Amino acid sequence: MKTEYLNIIGEFKTWKISNINAKHEICLSYPGLVIVPSNATNEMIKKSAKFRHGGRFPVLCYLHSNGVPLMRSSQPLNGPSNKRCKEDEKLLSFPISAHIKKGHIIDTRSQQAASSHRSKGGGFEESDHYSQWKQTYHNIEPYTYLSESLSKLYDACIDKKNSAWLSKLEASGWLSYVQSVLIAASNTARHLHYEGILVNFLKKIKVAAFTTWTVETSQNYVLFKVIDGKHFIPEIELHVDESLAYTIRAYGWLLPDTHQIYKSNLRSVRYTMISQFLNHIRDFYLCNGISSNEIENFLLVKRHVVSKLFSIEDEKCDDGPTNETVYFRSSTCSILQIES
Repeated sequence: MKTEYLNIIGEFKTWKISNINAKHEICLSYPGLVIVPSNATNEMIKKSAKFRHGGRFPVLCYLHSNGVPLMRSSQPLNGPSNKRCKEDEKLLSFPISAHIKKGHIIDTRSQQAASSHRSKGGGFEESDHYSQWKQTYHNIEPYTYLSESLSKLYDACIDKKNSAWLSKLEASGWLSYVQSVLIAASNTARHLHYEGILVNFLKKIKVAAFTTWTVETSQNYVLFKVIDGKHFIPEIELHVDESLAYTIRAYGWLLPDTHQIYKSNLRSVRYTMISQFLNHIRDFYLCNGISSNEIENFLLVKRHVVSKLFSIEDEKCDDGPTNETVYFRSSTCSILQIES
């Protein structure tokens, strides 16, 4: 087992193998050896175990190649009086390292079930005490319900009356349970895979200089903006999500999926030098506007995205952002265009 644990940890120094449960005195359902944060002390682990149902304190069970960990534990015993354990909070603060901006608690219960357990002495991690973690609930029923559902599914499968098959399948509730499990698994995998990617991307942009762009960062996205200095609104916006996929807006108008700029960059900045990509976006220009008195055939034009904000031509901007002039654009214009 120790060899397997060493393979899980690899070169990451933020984890260690502990034999604190060697005699199974801390947790009966855990093995003798467990992987815990390298900064965790034995006293901290013992107090955390007393605060967790069945003594199942947080332990590592998988470590992604990007350094993002997958841990497991049982529910905290904070109860209706909202008790807290600072050692448990400290133990869960260690994984929030350079690889993670914010942790995700995948609670397999429904929120209603978690609240019910709290009234009986159990509970869930309060956001005030675990501010670095975000909790989601996934409505996976307890084993007894799943066992009953599986039994009903078995009865439906052996029923020779074809007419009753679909109704019995639906009545078993099995497909709903499978759906809940798949959603929880999918969300877990997504957090593991993408969490470190966004953090590494944030590191890269911190050392980069963007002369004409302003940068806003969040736990789940990065937003690059070019501000229209005359009207003080975003002219171009590049939104990069946690998977490094991106979308672009021009004056608040989302570019269509068929736009040339998406096709040439595969909708991701993962393998793109961000400064070069931003320069590439600036090579595009907003298509020219056409006022209504210049249009001969309205079937050949579309409403322009900036039609009611201001005039496109500088000399017509005397009225500022309250100008009510309606502008149109050619039906072949893709909002942002580039010189051919």
